[in-house]
Amino acid sequence: MARTLERALAFGPRRAVVEAETGASLSYAALALRATRSAELLVRRGLMPGDPVAVVLPVGCRFPVAAYAVTAAGGRALPFEEGPDLGVRLAATHARIMITDLAHADELAQEASIRQVYSFSPVSGAMPLPCPPGPESEPGGMNGVVLVTAADLGAFDLALDAGALVVTAREPSPEACRKLVGCHGVTLVAGHRRLVERLGDLVPVLALGS
Repeated sequence: MARTLERALAFGPRRAVVEAETGASLSYAALALRATRSAELLVRRGLMPGDPVAVVLPVGCRFPVAAYAVTAAGGRALPFEEGPDLGVRLAATHARIMITDLAHADELAQEASIRQVYSFSPVSGAMPLPCPPGPESEPGGMNGVVLVTAADLGAFDLALDAGALVVTAREPSPEACRKLVGCHGVTLVAGHRRLVERLGDLVPVLALGS
């Protein structure tokens, strides 16, 4: 992960991530800066090498910042999607740290015996993660465009290490994916198998999970 952040610094103001729903974007330099600052905070607060950290964030600009912060601090990032029995699933990991923007983070923490909660948004009971502005993202110089539809760190690794632009979309339909491919010039789609198998020969696909 350190290599990915080093390369991110070198890519500077180039766009790293764009959210299809909101248009929000994140530059490579801002990704590296925010992940590094957040990692420093996690270490100061007691994160030890190998500690599991639950990352409960949707796919988007904040997910890679949180995940890379955890790995840069020496922890293990465990991505989770919101859904039924989330507290039970979190408890099964024995994680004592969680990063999330969910409004009911306090309830989840109690249910899963999580001791520290961090957030990028104002959330009751959560400690804010540093979010320095960094340079504005600029278009151009992209090494491919990857559409990522799930909060999967491997997909971000693949794209960002190559200097590609990641376009994120939360659980899009196959029809929505086709529109995004045309709109953004997508060269690879990374998503759940049940989605990418329905895209046919539109673009190369990478299946994530089941």
